[in-house]
Amino acid sequence: MPMGLPKFVAGSFFLGMFGYAAILRVQHPDVGSNFIPATVIVIIALWMYTSWKARKKDLQEQALESETEH
Repeated sequence: MPMGLPKFVAGSFFLGMFGYAAILRVQHPDVGSNFIPATVIVIIALWMYTSWKARKKDLQEQALESETEH
């Protein structure tokens, strides 16, 4: 399994779970506010984005290093 993949799987799960909770709260306002789920969605999405970009940059650097060695 590629390094970092379990984090993305867990992040995707929680993103979906909090997204579903936020949608339910929009459809049924008597349940309560969707501020917390919406905030958590943004935090998880930003974390996943920055992690993905950092991972992509590391892979590109490793590929460049392996090309220069040969």
